[in-house]
Amino acid sequence: MTHANGINDEYRFENAEFSSYGEPNKVWTIVKEKPGFKIINLVNFCGIESDIWNEGKEEPLVKNDIVVTALIDEKVTGIFMASPDMDDGKALRLDYEFIKCPRGIYIRFTVPVLKVWDLIYIKTLENLDMHYINYYRSEDNAQ
Repeated sequence: MTHANGINDEYRFENAEFSSYGEPNKVWTIVKEKPGFKIINLVNFCGIESDIWNEGKEEPLVKNDIVVTALIDEKVTGIFMASPDMDDGKALRLDYEFIKCPRGIYIRFTVPVLKVWDLIYIKTLENLDMHYINYYRSEDNAQ
């Protein structure tokens, strides 16, 4: 599942304008998945008027508290964020919560700050048994 924005709600982003295509004045979302990981890149083009790659750019407008909601089918073991823009690129563990929706179980977390580029990775167990899925889909265990 790597669809974001529009009618695809596997990944949803809030508190800025977002694009899957790297448009000016928006946050570019690049979503990838591989066994054991869901990877989200956020590239900040907010306040940048041109998307011509070989032109100089002004500093983008910093975005705070970007809320990410992602549909999950695996057990999440942790969510981390790293950026060359803060703390020498060291990974920061992010808090998250489970959300129950008609389509399934989502996780929701907040990216505290986006200056230019943030990398978020969601660590998962790829071989998840149905017991776990059924546990979190039951009324008592998911919100």
